[in-house]
Amino acid sequence: MLPDLLPIRISWTGLAFSGLLVALVTMTAGSADAQQFVVDDAGITDPGACQIEGWVGESAGWLLPACTPIGRVEFTLGVGYLDEPEGTETNRQVEYVAQAKVALLPDDPGRVGLSVVGGFGFDPFAQVTGVPLESVFAYLPLTYTLADGRAQFHLNGGWAYQHEVGNHDPIYGIRGDVVLHERVTLIGEFFGEGSEQGAQGGLRVAVIPDLLLVDGSYGASVSGDTPDIGFALGIAVTPRAFFTPIR
Repeated sequence: MLPDLLPIRISWTGLAFSGLLVALVTMTAGSADAQQFVVDDAGITDPGACQIEGWVGESAGWLLPACTPIGRVEFTLGVGYLDEPEGTETNRQVEYVAQAKVALLPDDPGRVGLSVVGGFGFDPFAQVTGVPLESVFAYLPLTYTLADGRAQFHLNGGWAYQHEVGNHDPIYGIRGDVVLHERVTLIGEFFGEGSEQGAQGGLRVAVIPDLLLVDGSYGASVSGDTPDIGFALGIAVTPRAFFTPIR
């Protein structure tokens, strides 16, 4: 969530496009990330597997590889950019994020799944900027899957700290995934950081089940001064496990 996703400064725009996040959509394609959707779920990549996801929106883009080398712990390291208006010009900022996600309860159908996520935004060129750590975040994703697997509901709650401005803000969100077809899932979400709130909806298509997902979404601001998220297109490649994880 809140943050495939909370990249770097944990800005609301960054939230909207990174999602914070790493999600498991059991209905359409096994272990697959949330891509550009903000609200995270309780799942992780299969132990011994890696995946690559990325997306491009109207003012941001991200690439977030993730692996699970330890049985219940997934690690994500991402790089992306944000276009921020400065007067009549646009300033493009490159951002980086690292996070770990620990599965506490499995999100099996008919049960409640729970994970804990922690991470930070950082600047690899800190010797130039003087600020190696730009943000810190932690949150709990909770997922409930209907027994027939036709729908999932996700809740997120946590905290984010922005080093540049010294802000401590709550992060929160709710999301629903409903299977329309064996390869098509409708997704809608509401999320926020502090007083900034937004909503987003779209479709996830399993082009190749258990391997290739494509997302299309549109998001808008509900409250606050940030601009609408706009359109985003994402892709996730989710191969099966190919190495033996540490137990």
